[in-house]
Amino acid sequence: MEHENPKRPSVKVENSEWTIYFIDPRPLPCSSQPITTIKNRRDELVRKVRCLIQEHIGDKNLLHGMKTVDALERLGIGYHFEQEIATFMDLLSSKLVRGDDLSTVALQFRLLRQHHYNVTCGSYILSLSSIGLVIL
Repeated sequence: MEHENPKRPSVKVENSEWTIYFIDPRPLPCSSQPITTIKNRRDELVRKVRCLIQEHIGDKNLLHGMKTVDALERLGIGYHFEQEIATFMDLLSSKLVRGDDLSTVALQFRLLRQHHYNVTCGSYILSLSSIGLVIL
């Protein structure tokens, strides 16, 4: 028994302003700047953020670096800074951030787990008990 291709009815697409919009994409009307200006601005901002992450690597306060990495990843632009984030995460994995609240400890734990570091919760339980939180 052979499979027959069923005859499908053809559909004629009516021309409308949306048909032209989706078939022939043009630059967005919200930007009157040339594409080269936009790309140069993007490259400048990427350089600034790279410098910001590198400052956090050399800084004693790792909390600001953790918040920066978290924000970049939540915005979906972390792929621009993979090397810098990897360097920061190596530094973060070797030190326990001394925070006085639960959110600092939780942020470090989550970031390390997201970046596939082998982190046990035992060290974080000790950190939580040092700030006065008792886990029952």
